[in-house]
Amino acid sequence: MKWLSWFLISKTLVLSLSIFSCTSLLIQVPSFESEEFSSLTLQLELPKKYNHWRPGFESEWETLLRSFYFYADRFSPSSQGHCRVVVFENLVQAESFYKNYKLKGDPATPRAFPSLSLATIVLPINDRLLSGLNQPPQTLLHDFRHEVTHLLSAFATELLSSPLWFQEGFAEMLAPINHQDVHSWPHPHDVYMWWPDLEESMNEQVPSEVRYTWYAEKVRYLLEKFPGDKKPWLREEKLIVEKSTEPFLGLRGRHAFYDISNNHFLLASFPGSQVELDLPFIWDGRNRLEFNFRVGTASKSSAGIVLLNQFFSDENKSLVHIPCDGRGGTQLFLAGSRGALALSYPKEEISFGEYSKFELMIENDSLKMKRGQMQKSIPLEGSGLSLPLRLRIYVSNGTFELSYEEILD
Repeated sequence: MKWLSWFLISKTLVLSLSIFSCTSLLIQVPSFESEEFSSLTLQLELPKKYNHWRPGFESEWETLLRSFYFYADRFSPSSQGHCRVVVFENLVQAESFYKNYKLKGDPATPRAFPSLSLATIVLPINDRLLSGLNQPPQTLLHDFRHEVTHLLSAFATELLSSPLWFQEGFAEMLAPINHQDVHSWPHPHDVYMWWPDLEESMNEQVPSEVRYTWYAEKVRYLLEKFPGDKKPWLREEKLIVEKSTEPFLGLRGRHAFYDISNNHFLLASFPGSQVELDLPFIWDGRNRLEFNFRVGTASKSSAGIVLLNQFFSDENKSLVHIPCDGRGGTQLFLAGSRGALALSYPKEEISFGEYSKFELMIENDSLKMKRGQMQKSIPLEGSGLSLPLRLRIYVSNGTFELSYEEILD
């Protein structure tokens, strides 16, 4: 394919850490076979304490290029290129960088500057729980792939001239990690309230994540329907895309790590914002659930678990709240309970980095929480709770790490 001959990965992938007191590395990566040789390099700049995430970015870079070549072969290359991606430890660093380089836009938003071959991404919070992950959160890799796709697209004559919706849709189409479909949990977009009538109600009130998800579906359809067309966006009037009408359960907010096989999750929010994630698990109440959690050290953080009926109405979504804090405190109460309920703390103080544990179970037609001598119950009758139940975790202004196990009784 001509993109493979023009846009081939170099045998050396240049990775430079120039602005965060880090060292430069030269990483060997495999190259594709081709009669001609040309190169593309990626300069990735990471904060020093997150340098162990480098292999995760390298893997996504290689995978992204293969996906990009598959679709981009129809277009005409305009030049060879070099991509620079800068990941900031916090918003203050990002704002300083934007000021020094005279960049426009919100530094908190992942952004590509194709004319500069530059993309920027800022971490939501500089927290030990986040930096303790062995690999980058999937949502961070999603941002990386989206913005790098914009940089790659800048080297294609036709893509540069395409309308904005096609450029965003093309980048979003290649952004999902592990080739997850846009309707699959936990794709980091919540189209639940918007998807059925999206085309008819498209406007600026629709969240950008939802619009980009819809654009990605349009782009995917046009590329597959008209494989030889260099300007498939001109065929938009022939677009026929099936849209899901099923409720979408996934992520609200941006930053999350998830290891579904081990029931391990971590959410991280910007100051003043909240991230929520519906867990891919339905609890029928026959077995106990054992939870391990810890909350980051950010001040005024709010984190916890929400229980919802599997089938819920808009008027009765969140039924039971289980708030958690950094000292291992937790509580169980019905949504809308009057007055503030004090959290219950372990008998022995929990130091930072230690997990706090509790159990949930159904006993005597009541939902019961247990931790040591502490017990709290909510009768199912009259509470609105109806088995089976879904679980949603959330955090604002901090980080929240949680794992759970279903204990067979």
